[in-house]
Amino acid sequence: MAFTAIKPEVYAKTALAILERIIKIPSMVDVRNGAEFKGAKDDTVNIKIAARGTARRKLLRATGNDRIIQTDDLAESKISIKLTDHVYFATDTTDENYSLDISDFAQQVLVPSVRAVAVELEDIVYEQIQSATYVPGLNVIEWAAADDVWGKLVDARQVLNRAFVPDTGRFLLVGSAAEARILKDTDIKPGPNPTGLGTGTLASAALGTIAGWTIVPSSLVGDDEAYGFIKSAFVLANIAPPLPDGASFARSMGSDGFELRWLKDYDSTILSDRSIVDAWVGTASVEDGKVPASAGGVGHVTGSAYNPRAVKFVLS
Repeated sequence: MAFTAIKPEVYAKTALAILERIIKIPSMVDVRNGAEFKGAKDDTVNIKIAARGTARRKLLRATGNDRIIQTDDLAESKISIKLTDHVYFATDTTDENYSLDISDFAQQVLVPSVRAVAVELEDIVYEQIQSATYVPGLNVIEWAAADDVWGKLVDARQVLNRAFVPDTGRFLLVGSAAEARILKDTDIKPGPNPTGLGTGTLASAALGTIAGWTIVPSSLVGDDEAYGFIKSAFVLANIAPPLPDGASFARSMGSDGFELRWLKDYDSTILSDRSIVDAWVGTASVEDGKVPASAGGVGHVTGSAYNPRAVKFVLS
């Protein structure tokens, strides 16, 4: 019987397909790849935020001092994102495993390895969303069980509108409790998903649009919370580590802006193949807003930074 070798490149393509299927939340944020981090000091990249100005006015036929115009400074701002974590999954496959247990290496070994790394990547992004600065009276919305669903989503829309956030590309990330409230409201019929979501995981997971929000459920979100934001509210830095010369097989796998590395080598001391899937990652919340005097709460003072591109729902 002829023996047909399965090339590692075929395995890598299988892994990419799995990566595309399981990633959801990272697809909702701004992703930065390796090119920007080459040579960056302290593994940190500064993301420039455009300056904002406020125009003045004067009378058209003013005279004297009233004709003198005033100048204002324009100052760009920045946020920093640093690579902080090395996420990996490594497993040893013995000679006995290969001979007696494994019939499909891609499905039985590589696919679970990629899934483990991708799930951890999603966890890291969600932890950043949770830990962003939300200010009571500004971008925190109380959502009681008896509250009108449509009204609360409009309230959240108004919060972002007041911060001059673009009215397209808005996501509402919900857990099971908020999802149930939305689906049980018989007065609401979600509209179709925006065309910009493509045909991947995010498009298939979204429930539709309501009041301009694309509703995306996630098991990571607790029953007492939900988050609304646009893609530029959070940044994910994701880099595939370099390919070492010493590995018998090394491959960078990239898809939709996400980068992973797969290494495969043999350890003769334990007669095992070692397979490693890994990535370097870091996250940031784009907190370029300033708390106005009319808002605030415990721990938040006038002028302190917050994320104006996001809103948090507190469910009760």
